[in-house]
Amino acid sequence: MKTRIFHLGDYRRATVGEGVEVPQDYFFPNASPASVMLRQKILKKCREDIYSWLNHENGQVAIYDAVNPTASGRRSLAKEFAKHDVQVRAARYLERSVLCF
Repeated sequence: MKTRIFHLGDYRRATVGEGVEVPQDYFFPNASPASVMLRQKILKKCREDIYSWLNHENGQVAIYDAVNPTASGRRSLAKEFAKHDVQVRAARYLERSVLCF
């Protein structure tokens, strides 16, 4: 089974630059608009790579590895993937969610 891990932290580091700090409030639920926009930009790139891998590189299982602290955020992400006919299976380990598509 062709599987690939998409670790959001790798996308964050690639976007902001290795060794560069993210805004102080980046990881907080009530982050500033600038931090929210940065998070959305990073997540968008990750999702695009997942779609591309599944649709154009014959991928079968994509593991989305990220901290998703809110249930509403996890549901929103699952709905987004469902719009693209991606089946979602979720496993929750402590505060980390791993979604396999």
